[in-house]
Amino acid sequence: MAATVGSPAAQDFPRETQIGWDCGNPPSPSVWQRLEPAAPDSDAVYRLANAILCEKKTDALVANVTHQLDDVVTHSSYGTGDAAEEFRILRKARAAEYFHYFEGSSEWTYEVVVRPDGEIELVASNEACVDVTNLRHRNGQWWIYEVGDACD
Repeated sequence: MAATVGSPAAQDFPRETQIGWDCGNPPSPSVWQRLEPAAPDSDAVYRLANAILCEKKTDALVANVTHQLDDVVTHSSYGTGDAAEEFRILRKARAAEYFHYFEGSSEWTYEVVVRPDGEIELVASNEACVDVTNLRHRNGQWWIYEVGDACD
């Protein structure tokens, strides 16, 4: 039986929420607050998303992001002409080497997707590539658990 909008069954499966992100004018933190409880600790995830997508890469930023990498991070990569998507399971120190900082470049378009399960996907795309950083909330903190890229 299909759920209809407004029925209890439909409310049990909330839809994805997509937020366009402009580093020159990022969405206000209040946008995130409306997403709770789907995205707990909305102020922290807002700061992390803005740091990854928009802030200039500095030693302090790298240290902060590295701290928020999960102990084990999945890295996926796919390029035009590849026979299959490549997956790597990386420890935190190695994952930091694969992490992409976007620095608010006008060459990229940014979007944040809040999934029904509460996980968050940061998407950066340009003419040739799409980079994704996946976040989840665990033990009172947001963690980066997966990064990936696909390029033409």
